[in-house]
Amino acid sequence: MPAAAGLPRPHRRTICARRVVEEPGGDLAVQLLARDSRVRVGGCLDVSMWIVDGKHVIFGPMLPGFSDAAYIRSPHIAGALHHIFCMLWEKSVPVLPSKPPGGLTKAQWRVLRLLALGLDDIAAARVTGTTVKTVRAHVAALMVALDAPTRIAAGAEAAARGWLTK
Repeated sequence: MPAAAGLPRPHRRTICARRVVEEPGGDLAVQLLARDSRVRVGGCLDVSMWIVDGKHVIFGPMLPGFSDAAYIRSPHIAGALHHIFCMLWEKSVPVLPSKPPGGLTKAQWRVLRLLALGLDDIAAARVTGTTVKTVRAHVAALMVALDAPTRIAAGAEAAARGWLTK
């Protein structure tokens, strides 16, 4: 939603539960969310939380079939929840841009992003709707593109090139 004339756009940060990314196509949904806000992946958070004006808090489950939410008007509780959120934010993993760096295909970049989030080959295959063999072929191509002898070295080289930071 666009900001009203003269008012700044709200600062939005989202931490998605890792289980969201592990669902088929979940990584693509998180990428769409990352277009409008800063997004990280971490832990097993299953709640949404909005803190407005430092004293209004709305939170509730992010699970299908649940529509319950709580509203609290307390600067003390809002401050405590904001502090907890910031600690979780620092421990979570940034969602990387959707555009691949030069030399990589979209499929290779998608696999690298999933591995950077901590998914193994089996989970990456489930998310991408491919086979483990295909994921491993993408990893092999990444190793060649990064001139790395192992997948660990490929991850280190991708990090050194700044590909794993937003």
